Amino acid sequence: MIKKLKSFVLNNFLILFTIYYCTLFLDTSSLEIDYPPIEIISKIIRYAIYILLFIRLISILPCYKEDISKAKWKEKPIFVKFIYFLIIIMMISLTINFITTKNKRMLFLMLLLMSSYKTDYRKIIKSTMNLQIILTSVLVLLSILGITQNYIVPRGKISRYSLGFVYTTNLAQMIAFSSILYLYNQGSKIKIRELFIMQLMNAFAYFITDSRTEFIMLQVVIGLTIMWKALKRIDKEKILKNAKKIYSYIFSRSFIIYPIISLIIVMCYPSGGIWNNINSALSNRLKQTYDNIEYYGIRPFGDDVELLGLGLKEKIKYGSYKSNYIDNEYIQMVFKEGYIFAICFIILINVLLIILYKRKKYKDVMLCSLYLLFGLLNPRIVNILYCPILFMIIPEVIEYCKTSEINVNGEIY
Repeated sequence: MIKKLKSFVLNNFLILFTIYYCTLFLDTSSLEIDYPPIEIISKIIRYAIYILLFIRLISILPCYKEDISKAKWKEKPIFVKFIYFLIIIMMISLTINFITTKNKRMLFLMLLLMSSYKTDYRKIIKSTMNLQIILTSVLVLLSILGITQNYIVPRGKISRYSLGFVYTTNLAQMIAFSSILYLYNQGSKIKIRELFIMQLMNAFAYFITDSRTEFIMLQVVIGLTIMWKALKRIDKEKILKNAKKIYSYIFSRSFIIYPIISLIIVMCYPSGGIWNNINSALSNRLKQTYDNIEYYGIRPFGDDVELLGLGLKEKIKYGSYKSNYIDNEYIQMVFKEGYIFAICFIILINVLLIILYKRKKYKDVMLCSLYLLFGLLNPRIVNILYCPILFMIIPEVIEYCKTSEINVNGEIY
C-alpha cells in the first residue's frame, strides 16, 4: 500500500496539482460563502494534498542530492555558490518569519515548488491555463444562473461586478492571464480569430469589472502579437529573433531596479503635486502603501499585519472598514515576509531571468516579464492561481548549476 502511494505521488504530480489548484480556486469564489460546507471540505482536501506533496518531496530528495552534489564545493563557480548562499538566507529568514508571525503562505508555496521537481514546468503552465479557463467558465455560468452570487462593488457612478468571485478584479485577471498563457503555449500557431476572441473577452472583462490594469496589459500583448504575426508574414523572422533577444537581455539585467523604483515612488507620495496625480491614476495605491509603511514600519522578518481589500469575505467579516491593501507584490512581501526575504526573492528572480537568457529561452523571459511587471500594481506573482512562472526556478537553477559545474571540470554535458 505504501509503495503504491509512493509510486502514485511520484508519477502523478499534475493530478495532485490539479486538485490543489481547485481548492485554491474555491477560496476566490463566492461558493464558499453561499455554501459553507464547501470551505470545510476544500480545506480538508488541501491539507491532504500537502501530506501527499510532502511524501513526494521526501521521495525525490535523492534526485536533489544527486543533481546538486555533482561537484565538490571548491569546484563550484562563484555564481553557483552565490545562488546556494542566497537560498540558505531565504530559508533561514522564512523560518524566523514563521516563528514570529505564524505566516504559512510561503512555506506552503515552497512545499509545492520543491515537490514539483522532475515535472516539466511547461506541462504545469499548460495545466494552469486549462484550469483557469475551465473553472472560470463554470463559476461565471453558476453566477449567471443564480447558483452563486454576483458580488458588486461601486466605483463612483460605475458598478463593478465579480460574477462569482470574491474580488471584482479576479475575473479580469483570470481572463487576462489565461489568454497570455494560451499565447505562450500556442506560440506561432495562434490564429487571428483566436486573437479576436481574446479581444472580445478582454472588452467584456473591462465592461463588467472596470479593471483597467488587466485590460491595458492584455490589450498591449494582443497588439504586439498581431504585429509579430504581420512581420512574420512578410518574412522578417530575423527582426523578431533579434527583438526577443534584445528585450530579454535588457529585462534580465534591469528587473531588479523596478521594485526599488516602485518603493521610491511610494515614498515620494507625501510631496504632493504630480505624485497625487499618479496616486489618483493608480486608484489610491501610493497612499495606501505609504500609510502602511508610516504606521507599521518595515521589519527584517516581517510582521503580522492584516491587509484588507474590497473583497466579499472582508465585507462580511468587518462590515464597514477602510481598505489598507498593498497592491505592489514586492512591497507586500516586505510586510508579510520581511525585507530580508523580499530582497533575496527579487535577486533570485533576477538570477532566474539571467539563466533563462543565457540558455536562450527568450519566450520564457518574456512570459516572466509580464507577471513581474504586473506585480508592481497587483500582487499575483506568488499566487499560483494566476502565476505559474515560479515553477521555473528550481529546474532552471539546478540545470544551470549542473551545466556550469561540468563545464568548469572540462567535461562534456
